[in-house]
Amino acid sequence: MQRDIETVKDMISACTAIQNFVVGISETAFHADEKTQSAVIYQLMIIGEAAKRLSDEFCWKHAEIPWRDWGAFRNILIHQYHAVEIEQVWYTVSHEIPELKSSLSRIHSGQ
Repeated sequence: MQRDIETVKDMISACTAIQNFVVGISETAFHADEKTQSAVIYQLMIIGEAAKRLSDEFCWKHAEIPWRDWGAFRNILIHQYHAVEIEQVWYTVSHEIPELKSSLSRIHSGQ
């Protein structure tokens, strides 16, 4: 279980990094900024890889988070990088990351 908690901390850190990378950046600016895109995508890969490392027991206990979806998104970013749509990345960053970070923080503070 300690490994799972450390992994959650890694995921929270990645969410924070993503939020810091895009603070004050519009969607249009994000589309034009390959450096920020690369930084964000790298952190999304970390989140997905971390989600895949969590124990089954932990994932079942915290089923409110779609752990498999985060792992699947990581696989797309890694293996189908040529098909990654920046619009989807922006949506993930602007809508899903805040929710994920909030859920992860609740889990972490409850442990």
